[in-house]
Amino acid sequence: LTLAKSGGIEPESLGIFSMGQASNPISDELFAEWLDFLCDLDKFGAAATALQLASMSLMSGRKLSPEQIDHLITLDALGRESKTRHNVMLSCHWLQLAKRLVKEDAAYESDILSFILDNIARSGAVSSALGPEGTRFIDELVSRRPEDTWRLIEADIRPPMGTKGIVLTYWIRGDHGFHGRDPGPIRHIPRELLWRWIADDQEKRAAYVVGMAPKDFEPASWTGSLIRELLTKFGDNSAIRSAAYANFFTGGWTGPASAHYANQKHLLEKILESEGDPVAQLWLREAIDATENNIQQARIKEEARGF
Repeated sequence: LTLAKSGGIEPESLGIFSMGQASNPISDELFAEWLDFLCDLDKFGAAATALQLASMSLMSGRKLSPEQIDHLITLDALGRESKTRHNVMLSCHWLQLAKRLVKEDAAYESDILSFILDNIARSGAVSSALGPEGTRFIDELVSRRPEDTWRLIEADIRPPMGTKGIVLTYWIRGDHGFHGRDPGPIRHIPRELLWRWIADDQEKRAAYVVGMAPKDFEPASWTGSLIRELLTKFGDNSAIRSAAYANFFTGGWTGPASAHYANQKHLLEKILESEGDPVAQLWLREAIDATENNIQQARIKEEARGF
């Protein structure tokens, strides 16, 4: 530590003590000084070294206080953007510490959510490569802190929306993959919060929330879905219906496009059979017509390619 403070060695050199159980002989008091020194440098490399040291020391049985972990995993330096920095292992260390912190004291869940959502649009931030396990962890946090989550994001998703707002709406909607449903965290947000937020600028904000709604365009999920309730409340506005079309048609699939659109049309027709709201009926009929047009266009292209 004296060498690092005096410039005799690079601060990141302390990371060698994360290997194996090399840091075990160091007392908790001195280890805390190491972490404080690295954190106070306010540099990504030093903060990453502290993160790695702390994570590996936990695996070797060291006890860190919730305050220590919270300070470490919410360092500004760990959220700084870099177009070339993608360290999956470092993200694993961050996730391990975040999980430990929540286990020790659930009161820190809001701090973790704040860090993640503040840095969600920054490439190279330590929280940008958490993987499927991290996605599940964040979803669980939102389910337990829905009001905190909405408070943290609502200022960024209102018009005019910047890059961070666009990333947040993509994240909160979910359904990003090609292999079945994967509804996003917005399903945890109480609808009363959404209605109050929309009320301040109904025409624009309702359309924004339609774009964030889960893709519940199936008979089993339609009746209680957010997308249907938005249509029944605001669907007399053509901009809201257009936003619902964009939500419905956005996504990926595998196999022939004509088969994909035919399946979509079948689902919409099944929903329409039991739909009683006239505005929702109007949207469903228009969507069915648009889907039929997509089927015909897809078949023309497939035949031209010899499918």
